[in-house]
Amino acid sequence: MKYLDNLKVKATECKDWFDLAKSSKKKRAILLYDIEKPLLEDYRKYNSKVRSYRSKFSQSKLKDNYTVLLDFYNKPPSNLDSLICDRRHNHGLNECPFCGKPVSPGTLDHFIPKNSWPEYSILQNNLVPQCKECAPIKGDDYHSDNGHAIFLNPIFSKLLSFVEFKIKIEFNEEVKSINFLPKIVIPNNLSKKDQRRILSHFKALKIKSRIIKYSARTMKRWENALKASDFDISAALQTRIDERSDEERCRDWKSSLYTSVLKHHEYMQYLNSLKGVNAKPKRKIRKKVELDI
Repeated sequence: MKYLDNLKVKATECKDWFDLAKSSKKKRAILLYDIEKPLLEDYRKYNSKVRSYRSKFSQSKLKDNYTVLLDFYNKPPSNLDSLICDRRHNHGLNECPFCGKPVSPGTLDHFIPKNSWPEYSILQNNLVPQCKECAPIKGDDYHSDNGHAIFLNPIFSKLLSFVEFKIKIEFNEEVKSINFLPKIVIPNNLSKKDQRRILSHFKALKIKSRIIKYSARTMKRWENALKASDFDISAALQTRIDERSDEERCRDWKSSLYTSVLKHHEYMQYLNSLKGVNAKPKRKIRKKVELDI
């Protein structure tokens, strides 16, 4: 998973999107002038709020303007809409920065939830690319029972980029069943506090159960593909692994899964035994003979 510091906007640029909303032709744009001062003050405090994850936020002072502020995210004017869409899709990520699922994120998370703090609805630094599986799990949650932030923000924290995934494989040759046992590997040189934060983040996102489901579905597709056709499964899996640099391997679910599969001799033997078992026999092509009459 990548540290997204490249998506971080400087404090001097944070009001750019607000200015686009304020100067738009939307009917509610005029209402933004009345809340500009307190809203920009909240923008200035945003970075320190996210970094001070042990502090519980006070209630939003702009909750009464909830409908107006959310309207500029849900139905933004065209010039703002293009910028939001660009942040949502043109980030160049191949896995979710929150969980490591190997899919390009297709939605934006309001890291500080917009339903409770609508002032951050269109603040760039609060909009983080996220996969559609993480989105409903994280939802509007932010504070844990002890008041600390539950999740790590990949724009402001490097911690998630240090994590590796290991997936142990248990294969029963007699009944041809397979179990996947995921493990989150955290560097020992991180402080106990940082290690706890990482584990809390992944536990809240239900990572282990999601990796198990992903692994089972993925390998079932490979098994079905092998039954339908004869191909080199070792080469196919290695090609997928080689798409990532040595440093990036096992920092997402896919490369971790394929690395483990290739190392499991008995399971690889089973996969190779499936080659072409359901393949349809090739039809003989009858040669046509042309006669001159």
